[in-house]
Amino acid sequence: MNWKVAFKPGGLSRTDTFVLDVERLPAEEAKVWKQKRHVLKNDCGCKAGALTLIASMSVYIYYFLFVHPVLYSTQQKILAGCVVFIASTIIGKLFGLLLAHYRYQMLRKKLAIRLRACKRSEGG
Repeated sequence: MNWKVAFKPGGLSRTDTFVLDVERLPAEEAKVWKQKRHVLKNDCGCKAGALTLIASMSVYIYYFLFVHPVLYSTQQKILAGCVVFIASTIIGKLFGLLLAHYRYQMLRKKLAIRLRACKRSEGG
């Protein structure tokens, strides 16, 4: 790795060093690592947000239709539904982003372990 390029101002960013590290592996294996990186770097958390939204809205609908149908006015139900909708989407999105970040960090650690093993097998 050319450290002068990686750390000079305007040079490569921290995430670009992943690509430089992968290039030290055999071509087929490097392609697999790059595909895994691409999937994780482009994960935006929308799927987790949508799943959280569906689950929380299901609980909301069940609660207000079957548990306490006449306890609250229609306006209160609508307001509570809006709050549940927005809060669950935000929480799910944040959870999805945190999960994607964690998975990407685990991928980087696995790559570091693989590179150390590759370096040892080469005798360097």
